[in-house]
Amino acid sequence: MSANVPNGTRQWFWMDDLARLLVELGYALSPPLDEWLAMTVAIRAEGEPLTVAKGLLENREGNTVAA
Repeated sequence: MSANVPNGTRQWFWMDDLARLLVELGYALSPPLDEWLAMTVAIRAEGEPLTVAKGLLENREGNTVAA
């Protein structure tokens, strides 16, 4: 996972790491998470890993996510 950096600083997140984080917290595997696990892609975003992961999943599924 990405290193801790001060708030307001954009950082890199690996999509497969974000998917694993959500699964470890009780989210069910879904087509978006399966896709993320297969990706070797990093994105640049601002915020804590969990916040970034939830935001991406929410945007992908078009609804609010809940564990």
